[in-house]
Parts: sequence; C-alpha cells; structure tokens
Amino acid sequence: MGLTLAQAKKLAAKAQKEKELAEKKALEAEALVAQAISDASRDAILDSLKKMNEFAGQVGTLDNELQKEIKTKLRSIVKKTFGPKFRITKVVKVGNKQSVNFTTEEIVTVLKKAKAFDESSGLLKKEIEAIHGTNTINKKDCIFDSNAWSKRDRKKIKDNGNKKKMVYWVQK
Repeated sequence: MGLTLAQAKKLAAKAQKEKELAEKKALEAEALVAQAISDASRDAILDSLKKMNEFAGQVGTLDNELQKEIKTKLRSIVKKTFGPKFRITKVVKVGNKQSVNFTTEEIVTVLKKAKAFDESSGLLKKEIEAIHGTNTINKKDCIFDSNAWSKRDRKKIKDNGNKKKMVYWVQK
C-alpha cells in the first residue's frame, strides 16, 4: 500500500494540527493545575495565618527563647515574601512621656523660680521638663520637642556646653 505524495502531505498536515491541538490542551491543563495549586496554597497560607493570629496574643506569655524563634521565623517569612529590603518597623515609644510645648519665657520663669542663675545652680533638661510639665499639664513624665529645644533663645537660656551633662541657667 503505497501513499502518494499528496496523501502523505495531508497526513502530515493533519498530524501537525493534532500536535498543535495537543500542545494547546497541555498548556491549558498546566494552567489549570497551576491555578489549583495556587488556590490550595492560598487557602493553606490563609488558614495558617488565621491560626497564628488566634495565638498571637499569647506569645508575650511564652519563654524568651520561643519568642525569639517566633520573631526569627516571622522575619524569614517576610523576607521570602516581600524581599530583603522590606521592613516592618517597630514604633518606638519614649516610655509613657508626653510631649509638651513651651516658650522661652516659660523656661526662663522656671529657671528663675529654681534660682538657677549660674552653672553651679543650673538645671538639667529633664529637670526643667519635669517642672514645666507639672506646671502645665500636671504630669512629670514630659519631654520637649528636640527641634523646638534647639531653637530656644540662647541669649536668655545659657548652658555649660557639656554634651553629656548639659546644665541650663538664666541671668539675674
């Protein structure tokens, strides 16, 4: 049984079409499998996160080693998920101190009442903050905004220039 050239070309074209159709169906099947895997992993991830969230409140009561291990795992997950440059920053709170506004005149009054007229009788910044905070908001745990403090009137409020133990006073 011999095939003619025309019949052979027809069979080859038909085989080529079937091959392309099979490849197309294989790609569709791969896409469906990938989608199914994605859906399953999505559900698994969300379930795991939900379980972690349920127990997250109890982490603080666990021993330190376990807490460190949990933090390490969480950092690893975040790094793998979002890349090495992504950071979750911790909000740094200065104790329970409240920021208090001030004017140079108020600080001069505080220093005069404390009789801080020279370096030997001068007050530390935190002492001034405590006195001024008590006077204004009836709270000792207060801080001045560092930018505002650096812009104070240095002609009225003198300092000793010692970076480690800066003392402030006023002229009589």
